[in-house]
Amino acid sequence: GLYKGIKITLVSLDELSLPRAVVRFMTERGMPWHQTDSLPKAIAQHPDVVYTTRLQTERPQVKYGGYDSCQMNPEGMKGMKEKSIVMHPLPRN
Repeated sequence: GLYKGIKITLVSLDELSLPRAVVRFMTERGMPWHQTDSLPKAIAQHPDVVYTTRLQTERPQVKYGGYDSCQMNPEGMKGMKEKSIVMHPLPRN
């Protein structure tokens, strides 16, 4: 592959996990990845980059249990490396 030493950790609730086609794409190309529903567990692995989005909890039809385990907050960021990068796509509403 183009980039060596890359590993991907997917953090999401089961209901919001990546589509099977994307997971199959990564697996077929030998991209090392695993999934967890706990952001603190992922942060404990000291990632270089965290790309995060947010659940749109202001929408009444959205009801997900366990959301707190996936939410990025200052407390959860304490375990990150000093030079880690947090990326967010910004709202596009």
